Amino acid sequence: MSEIRAIINEAKVVAKMRGETYQWFARIFANELTESDVTLYQEGALNTLLALFSEIGLALEVDQVKSAIDRFSEIEHVEVELRADFASCFLLDDQSGAIPYASLYLGDGDMMYAEAERKMRELLSKSGLAILDSFKEPSDHLAIYLALLQKWCEQLVRDLEAQDEDSTLLKSEYIAQQTFLQEGLLLWVPLWNERLQRVTNCRCTFYSAMGSLLVAYLLADNDYLTAEIERLIALDV
Repeated sequence: MSEIRAIINEAKVVAKMRGETYQWFARIFANELTESDVTLYQEGALNTLLALFSEIGLALEVDQVKSAIDRFSEIEHVEVELRADFASCFLLDDQSGAIPYASLYLGDGDMMYAEAERKMRELLSKSGLAILDSFKEPSDHLAIYLALLQKWCEQLVRDLEAQDEDSTLLKSEYIAQQTFLQEGLLLWVPLWNERLQRVTNCRCTFYSAMGSLLVAYLLADNDYLTAEIERLIALDV
């Protein structure tokens, strides 16, 4: 097997995992946990995923998430409390909560429907994606950015399945994904997470732990893309 074929095969596996990871994060920040979600998390449904996070250096953030889930059993009517926490963090005002709209953090004068929202609508249009009518949020909502990365990773797997041993596609896609990650998410998600950590009226620590895990994962994914881009450039020399 040629080196480039081995890299492409590895990239398909990793892209599938990255897509599933972004899908999970998108769901966490798009909607409240259901009673079934809470039960599954308490039964260890996240163990494999959290172990993968630990393997890439996110053990501290993983421990925070595990600790938050462990405390579910200590809280009466935890599903209700988690719904209240979700509202406090993401649905109320931007003074006491941490509203997950890019426009609030990118210097657009705190206008939700501003430049970041317009750019996201353009990206959605170019990618052939649309926001579900049931999701009553602007296009610059964090969950939509994450869902776009999910779909992007899924499309990359399909594209790599269809192409020959050529690193050009993979390199160009990694560069584009990294640009989106850096300019579309890392410019504002750490600021959003700082605000999330300051929300004081939550009964559970789940969402603050998830915010920290997301930021750590975005940084790790950026590092991964950097290393892979350099690896592919070296093959062209």
